[in-house]
Amino acid sequence: MGYKTLSMSSDREHCSTHFFFFPSSILSKVETKSYTAKDVSEFRKAEDPIFTSLSENGILKAKDGSSISPVFDIFVSEKSKTYGIVSIPVGKYIVFAVSKDIDFPTRSEAGLKYCIKEVEIKERPSELILSPTFPTTYSMYGLIPWVEIDEKFSYNWK
Repeated sequence: MGYKTLSMSSDREHCSTHFFFFPSSILSKVETKSYTAKDVSEFRKAEDPIFTSLSENGILKAKDGSSISPVFDIFVSEKSKTYGIVSIPVGKYIVFAVSKDIDFPTRSEAGLKYCIKEVEIKERPSELILSPTFPTTYSMYGLIPWVEIDEKFSYNWK
């Protein structure tokens, strides 16, 4: 379940999030990048190829141009009040959590962001709770640091 927050010290609210589980070897095949925007106008025109590919097609584009499908993916709506139970094969994964926060008619400042985390499923069943927080800011987009709901931000943002 993903979260968003208006400031580093604000309460966190639910944020629709799509989680994609890829083999742990994936990071050497894709180019993740963090971006900054000077103002809201620049942010509204911004694009990130990884965010777009995952959001629209559910795949990653490798550096060599090939498409990489996730082993598993799950969408969690901001309206969800409980964690779901899913079955994922034992193994090591890189999880891409993609913000699906939408604010019509304009892009939400919690949108256009994704974060990544390595996880290991050692046995079945096992409990894995993923709760990344997306900052509501136009100043950054693309790859952002993964911050769990119970963690303080390790970086500053405006």
